[in-house]
Amino acid sequence: MREFEELMAGLRASGEQQGRGAFTLDAARARRLLASYRLAEPHEYGLFVVQAAVRGEAREVLMTQEGWLTRFFLSGLTLDAFTLENLPDSLLAPGPEGPLSMALLLAERLSPREMRLQSGDLELRLQGGQRSLKQARESLAGLALEVDRDPGRWQRALGASPSDLEAQSLRIACAQAPIPVSVGGASARTPVRLDSSLAAMVFEHPGYDSQKLPLKLPSGAPLQHHPSPGDFAAALGLVSDDQPAWTFLVVEGLFFEGPRREGLQAVLWTNALKVNLSLGAVVQDQTLERFLELLSQGLEHLKESLWGEIEQLSQAGLAYLEKVALRPSAHLPLATLEDLIRALKRSGSENAELNTRAAELALMEKQLDRAESYYRRALELSPEREAYLKDGLLKVLRARGLPPRELEDLFREVIFGLRKRVVGLGRRDTLATYFEEIGHYADSIECRSEARDYYTQALRLREGMYGSDHHTVIKLKERLAELGQPPS
Repeated sequence: MREFEELMAGLRASGEQQGRGAFTLDAARARRLLASYRLAEPHEYGLFVVQAAVRGEAREVLMTQEGWLTRFFLSGLTLDAFTLENLPDSLLAPGPEGPLSMALLLAERLSPREMRLQSGDLELRLQGGQRSLKQARESLAGLALEVDRDPGRWQRALGASPSDLEAQSLRIACAQAPIPVSVGGASARTPVRLDSSLAAMVFEHPGYDSQKLPLKLPSGAPLQHHPSPGDFAAALGLVSDDQPAWTFLVVEGLFFEGPRREGLQAVLWTNALKVNLSLGAVVQDQTLERFLELLSQGLEHLKESLWGEIEQLSQAGLAYLEKVALRPSAHLPLATLEDLIRALKRSGSENAELNTRAAELALMEKQLDRAESYYRRALELSPEREAYLKDGLLKVLRARGLPPRELEDLFREVIFGLRKRVVGLGRRDTLATYFEEIGHYADSIECRSEARDYYTQALRLREGMYGSDHHTVIKLKERLAELGQPPS
């Protein structure tokens, strides 16, 4: 940025004000100043032509090559006689003449025999530092630039020909230009593919027809359209974290890569950013930072809005939300979590951990029927986590406060069935655990008589297996004594 500003200050110091308000420069002085800076390669002069086309709202750019003659046609862009004549000295002009002047400066380094610029029915010829403005043979509905590098008869006889570098630079840098760019009759544009996004958003701007931008949007995922919050048009897609992230910046028709943000694929078209003189990067300034922040905000909005589209999401979209919901930092309402569980169940990919999360939330909200249902389902899906899930289910039972006799079947299902199958305990040990656990429950809700009965059954089994000195046997005897029934 400092290099650019210093150069521009030097150029301005060498310029003078002309009639009609145009600002011109001494061409020789400008060339000497620019020679000390890293400019674009001479064969990239066509990129400045594209900049001029976009800045001047041309309808398209057509580039053709015939032998040593390269021709650009910018349909719909015209310049008046004064601007056309002073074009070589208009490096700082804010309109299309600025980049056109830079294009001429670069093309001159290719030592052309002649350069010709025609706008409407006027033609400017540049040859060996001389310029002349004449009436053209026929009028054009646009602007044409011809760079004639004809080397002469002897070199033509040897079969020499210009390189394809001019065309290649356009194919690479203008692949996402907001207007059609044609090279040798073939389009240089390639659509930006956001069709695999989980959800997408388009920022509409009056200066860009979103229907004509090189863009492929998803057809089976949520798609939003919003007015642009800045001087740009953009499209962004939300992707899963295992998908590549990228940000493309298209500044005055030229392509650049921007900083990546996990989960974001985005392309932004604008004329409001600056590009350095080598055409190698976008200038890092506050405008760029603000635009990137607006893209980030759009991504966050997409993430939030995806929860309201659960019923319409693809399998990939549901899998993304499933990962988000399982993050330790996720704090989803129970209703949202239930919507996701139902959608995953319909798709055949139900998740035990989500059922557990839903059970815990339902228990916190004292929705005990739901809590029990989700704990039961989690046990079916993930029996290896029985110990953890059993504790949660017992919390539900305690919160219910139902008589132990009514819950014996449930305790037996949880303790006797799953514990025996998963942990591999013997029948007597499993049965002892069942009596002990339901005894703890009865004890916790102050059903002392039932608690004594269950503890007594557990004690008989434990003592028969381990003897009277085992610590579990001793603890059971102590609790029975506290309940007023010293064991015999």
